[in-house]
Amino acid sequence: MEESQEDLYWICNSGIEIITHPDSIIGLARKRDWIIKNVGRCFMLDADIDHLTRIYSERGEETHVNP
Repeated sequence: MEESQEDLYWICNSGIEIITHPDSIIGLARKRDWIIKNVGRCFMLDADIDHLTRIYSERGEETHVNP
């Protein structure tokens, strides 16, 4: 997230590491380039995601469907 938004993220996400990029980096592609150069390997999720679900199963694995 942009440096100028860091304080807002701390209010809702205290206790986690927050990495900011300069406000001058605009556009998704440029932000992802910055992340690759400065963070390295990572897994990116949007800030408004409320859950993550795997949609495949391994051979022989019991499957569960959440209503």
